[in-house]
Amino acid sequence: MTDWALSLRRSEVEVLAKLYAVGEVRIGELDGRSELVWARGAGTEAGLESILALVPTSRFYEIVRDDRLCPAGRLLPVERLPNVRWIPLREWLSVSVPSAALPGELPGTARLELVRNPSRRFREDCEEILLCRVEAFRELLLRAPAHRLSPLRFVLNEARGEVLVRGQPRPSVPATHYILEGGIATPAGYAWSPPVGVSVVRSWLGVRDNAFALWRSDGSLSEIADDAFAGASRRAGREL
Repeated sequence: MTDWALSLRRSEVEVLAKLYAVGEVRIGELDGRSELVWARGAGTEAGLESILALVPTSRFYEIVRDDRLCPAGRLLPVERLPNVRWIPLREWLSVSVPSAALPGELPGTARLELVRNPSRRFREDCEEILLCRVEAFRELLLRAPAHRLSPLRFVLNEARGEVLVRGQPRPSVPATHYILEGGIATPAGYAWSPPVGVSVVRSWLGVRDNAFALWRSDGSLSEIADDAFAGASRRAGREL
């Protein structure tokens, strides 16, 4: 395991959000007016090199004995790590998340946004869920045979006139397809930016246990409890 340090200009500060993907990171500032910001971490984390490639003027060091800094690829240290207060990256970042348009508003401090990413499709370790109009789902419940309905669960958003549907096989209704991964559901063909790990996104958004976040393409967020889903049946269709 190797301790490392990274020096960045303030104009490059957004790249620090991506460092969440390489493990526990702490931040230190010389003072509020300094042009440089320091980050430090431990280990040889996957993805760090690709992050550094985004910041050509960054400086990367290995931290050796007595907090001396040795530039990557060199044998001798050239300076000492600044004596500053180190705080977790999450506390240091101060940015905003789009406010939720539905009940279950999610607090957050990360500047995350949903962007188009056609390459992001379904994988075996993700769940596909559907968001459809209540009229289309009601018709399905009233017409489909019971054996096609029994694997399905749904939750109604009465204010929007929409239904969120889980279960396989997927029902044949006009719908927006979402990818549910690690408690974050995003439309197929979209991804969050910066591309931090899903556990980091969940933590930043403050999603509770036994719930997931529904992140729409318009940027709005909702928290959906797992136990809010009801079984699909013809009786449920008559009550919608």
